[in-house]
Amino acid sequence: CDGTYLEDQDFWRLSGLARDTYVFSREKDRLEDIRVVANGAGEATIRAEVSKNITSVEFQILDPLGKEVALTKVKPEKKSADALLQVPSVKQWSAETPWLYTLNVTAYNKKGISETTSIEFGFRDVCIKDGQLLVNGKPVLIKGTNRHEMNPYKGYVVSEADMIQDILLMKQLNINAVRTSH
Repeated sequence: CDGTYLEDQDFWRLSGLARDTYVFSREKDRLEDIRVVANGAGEATIRAEVSKNITSVEFQILDPLGKEVALTKVKPEKKSADALLQVPSVKQWSAETPWLYTLNVTAYNKKGISETTSIEFGFRDVCIKDGQLLVNGKPVLIKGTNRHEMNPYKGYVVSEADMIQDILLMKQLNINAVRTSH
């Protein structure tokens, strides 16, 4: 309605589905959620929430070149499997050196492998010291903007080429942080 336009002038409201939509089914015995907290010293604290029939969970970390650097298998307690893995000679993540490690998580039930998934993550330290934001001990100046994913001709349907064009433009303007809006 015209009231919607007047209410939200910072963003066009368009009806319909703008993203691919699909339905899928998963095993009853499965991984429910995974959380990874990794610091610059190479420690990864991992928690996997699992369904009740999962008997063990395996965590494997691969370095950016695909070599295994850490592995452990744990039994869940109260539907949660926790692990602390140490990666030797870790390569720290930063915007200039975006080293990403891969965490492979495998859930087992009485019959064998029930589900497996992987997550990419980086090891880094982020803190504020004396009012200055530090990433891996180095100061970072945030130059940010808000971003609405929108194309002037296709509405909310934004192609990969559109996204790359936006990113290149932001990099040319020295923008290093983006708040995705709406």
